[in-house]
Amino acid sequence: MTRYVTLESGPLRSPAHDVQNWGDRPFFNDSVLSWYWGHASLGPYSIVWFDAIDTEGTEHFSSYVARDGEVLTANCEDSTVVARPWGGEDTYPPPAGTEVPDGFILTFADVEGREFRVNVTTFATPVPNPLYNRFIGTAEGSFVGENENFVGVASYEQFKAA
Repeated sequence: MTRYVTLESGPLRSPAHDVQNWGDRPFFNDSVLSWYWGHASLGPYSIVWFDAIDTEGTEHFSSYVARDGEVLTANCEDSTVVARPWGGEDTYPPPAGTEVPDGFILTFADVEGREFRVNVTTFATPVPNPLYNRFIGTAEGSFVGENENFVGVASYEQFKAA
């Protein structure tokens, strides 16, 4: 499928990427105060997280954890995954125009009855912007109280519209 987008500089054609965001009101400042979204592969685990705050101050969550391709959890329950910044500018929620954090701590509340914690550490910020950042980093995690550690890579983003 091919989509065309017209920018001030002219049309943009992207046959390989079909992303659509639908909503009934403007995104920044009217809908979202901040959000953290990302995905990572570490050991046999694939994870996806979404932790956002709307303009009324309500936090929204969405999590996905799979092991070797088998889905272990996928839900949007309260606090199913909590993402918090650490190091650098780690104010939560992040004010617009602030510097970026060094990484994020992700806490997946219930993965087969256990808590899974992941530390993502940024090693590149290919999209630096006062309101939006895209990061590439490492992911290291384990189940709380267990000794086995899993290591991998992550791609994640931060919106800061406050």
